[in-house]
Amino acid sequence: MKDIVPEYYTDVYAHKNGDITIVVTKKQLHKLIKENDDDIKASEKDFLGKGEDYRYQIGKDGRTMDLWLDKHVPPMGEAGMTLDLPQDYATNYYLKGGKGDWDMTITFHNCHTGQTVYQYQWSQGSNYTIDQFGD
Repeated sequence: MKDIVPEYYTDVYAHKNGDITIVVTKKQLHKLIKENDDDIKASEKDFLGKGEDYRYQIGKDGRTMDLWLDKHVPPMGEAGMTLDLPQDYATNYYLKGGKGDWDMTITFHNCHTGQTVYQYQWSQGSNYTIDQFGD
């Protein structure tokens, strides 16, 4: 492939079935994991700064995420957590040797009542509105 970035990977192979193989050295692998972990921490910090009652929990296997928030979350408040963060966890899954399909179940809870208000599989997309989260 063109545009190989030696800092991150040595070579990339696309397969007919849609899979991609990325060739990295150990040094490149550790750099990718560290930068991905830094991105995760930045997304988490940003979300927690949106509201004092907001919190989240990631399952031990990185395949579940629970978010506690309300309808007052800023327009992009949940986006970093529901768009960027799952991609980062998926990337870590594969960088750390995971095999097969990866997906994440995302569950929203009202941060004041604890009530579950919406749940979906990241791979299937979502169809919620902020108003569903309640006050």
